[in-house]
Amino acid sequence: MMHNQAALYRVNNMTAGKELWHKSYEEVQAQKLQVRIELYRMIHMEKIGQNETVSDIWKKVEGIREVSDVLVVNQNGELSCFYVNEEYPRRITGYIRLQPSGALISLDTRDYQIDGYGGNWMAADDTIIDGRQFFLMEHQEYHRQTAMVVLDSYGRKIADF
Repeated sequence: MMHNQAALYRVNNMTAGKELWHKSYEEVQAQKLQVRIELYRMIHMEKIGQNETVSDIWKKVEGIREVSDVLVVNQNGELSCFYVNEEYPRRITGYIRLQPSGALISLDTRDYQIDGYGGNWMAADDTIIDGRQFFLMEHQEYHRQTAMVVLDSYGRKIADF
């Protein structure tokens, strides 16, 4: 049975994450700070309805959320992560990284060669569905002007478009 749930994570000031404490998403981006789960600790978790939106959950945690927290939503087996800004949540990627043994792809992947596709590719985005991590690969030179490819963490092609 799949459980739909949301968790709120707060910066762990006992880690290098203390640099993130109460910084807006824009400040984090400008300073090129990494937002990773190992820099946070869970402070709240609750079950959510199958059709609840991020906006619904955002309102439910209003009294406990703070800028720099991360809201993680597990809905129907798909994980989504949101950085807590002052007025609204900002979707982020790379917060939770699964690195199964033998994984070839991560969000840091660059200069990757994909069989049947020319040039070098880089990971542009990721998602986790049913515990498996998938990566949206973008051509390093042409970016979104050319086809994009979805690979699993082992480099197997899932889809292209």
